[in-house]
Amino acid sequence: NVTSFGKAAEGASMRIGRKMDAVGKSMMATSAIMVASLAYPTNKALEFEDQIASIGTLLPNLDSKGLTKLGDEILAMANKTSTPIQELTKSYYDLISAGVEQQKAMSWLKSGNRLSIAGLGTLVESTNIELAAMRNFSNDFKTAEEAANSLFKTVKFGKTTVAKLSEAYAKNAVSAGNLGIKGQEFNALIAAMTTSTMPTAETENMIGDLAIAL
Repeated sequence: NVTSFGKAAEGASMRIGRKMDAVGKSMMATSAIMVASLAYPTNKALEFEDQIASIGTLLPNLDSKGLTKLGDEILAMANKTSTPIQELTKSYYDLISAGVEQQKAMSWLKSGNRLSIAGLGTLVESTNIELAAMRNFSNDFKTAEEAANSLFKTVKFGKTTVAKLSEAYAKNAVSAGNLGIKGQEFNALIAAMTTSTMPTAETENMIGDLAIAL
């Protein structure tokens, strides 16, 4: 299970991280997960290994100790939640790849994870709409936590889920943001219109089309 894997990988990464700083972070990540794989199915351990190695390629200034710490944080989050480790590592990669600063990426991941659990969706889906909200409504949402809270209210007061929101949120947020519509307004419109049984994606597309027309 996730707990046994987390404990094994955490212990392995700590031991190897202390010994292999000079070898480089990619080798450290690979070796740590090779050890962890002894206590967990090989395919799952290899997936985690690949994800951590991929994250490392996006963070050239992060040394092996830093990568070990990052892996520990991701494993700790997996142990505390029901979110699969592979979703956590992929979403973290997506955040960094999208230009989120490393210092902020973990807080984005945590807020996105809470949104995915409360809003009925995957972490990848919640991360995508969180990114879209922050990118297109930056004057309205100063932090990822603010964006996630607004998106949760959209789910709570509308008739939708994070999974449904993710279908067309990003592309229509671009149109709405370019028109000057605030994020809170955009999300409130989605919530209001979905209560009338209109499908979420159709609602988002309608708002986006109106923004383009205006």
